[in-house]
Amino acid sequence: MKEELGSEKLIGALFLASRQMRQKATRDFAEYGVTFEQLEILFLLKHKDEMSISQVAHKLEKDKATISRSIRFLELRGLVQKKLNITDKRKLKITLSNEGRAKLEEVYICHHNLVEVLDHTVNLEEQKIFLQILRKIVDIFCEDNNPCWQKMDNQNFIQKDLDGGGG
Repeated sequence: MKEELGSEKLIGALFLASRQMRQKATRDFAEYGVTFEQLEILFLLKHKDEMSISQVAHKLEKDKATISRSIRFLELRGLVQKKLNITDKRKLKITLSNEGRAKLEEVYICHHNLVEVLDHTVNLEEQKIFLQILRKIVDIFCEDNNPCWQKMDNQNFIQKDLDGGGG
């Protein structure tokens, strides 16, 4: 029974921490006129030359309709551009515009402040331990054959400190 209480408390704490961090980021990013979800798209496009809406939806694990709406908004704001796919004219490719790159530079300061708060509150050793525990939890609940933590690694999350520098 004691173990269940510990696990229940852990799950509750994870949900609370996630919700609080997301709410803080949402409030902070709103000052820049973009939502958390829209920023995910901009950050993704920053690391790719161009992507289709389906590719963006797949990479962010969101439905295509939601991504289409966000991209439409980003395009109206001039943060992304749509262009025809040369090989298949029925498909569009999405690219980050110069305005989108500038917006990411603005938002980087806000993002950096969030990171600084954590760095000053949770030391490196605590971060390593926490990430090891999260890795176990994430992989327990992963629903496909590809470990979810590996998906995070593929999305440019750095894990080299976890493994002692190996990546």
